[in-house]
Amino acid sequence: MMSDSLNIGKAINALLVANSDIVKKVGKKIYPLIADSTTTFPFIVYSRYQMVPESTKDNTGEQIYVNVQIATERYPEGIEIANYVRASIEGKNGKFGTIDIDDIQLVDGDEKVMDDTFIQQLYFKIQLN
Repeated sequence: MMSDSLNIGKAINALLVANSDIVKKVGKKIYPLIADSTTTFPFIVYSRYQMVPESTKDNTGEQIYVNVQIATERYPEGIEIANYVRASIEGKNGKFGTIDIDDIQLVDGDEKVMDDTFIQQLYFKIQLN
């Protein structure tokens, strides 16, 4: 059976909005791919950037790679929200709608400044069943 991996963003969104600390900080400002042009700080943007199908004679699965960006006006706030995001996503598993997640691992992270915006980026590898 083909997995519904193209909808991985729905699972990421569900994990993020389930964390009350994130909601207190960003409200409903969690977006796939790009934030609304009128969005105020802070906000979160997530995107899928790689899919790796796996197949053996006994099983099929996929690895999906997702990037989560936290944009803030102040550096310490970005770190705080990034820690909440990591706690919300890393190590999670289970059924999220039509997505069956076996494991989520943080595989990388970086930070940058763009146009007076502090950006924390977290990269996750998601193993689907």
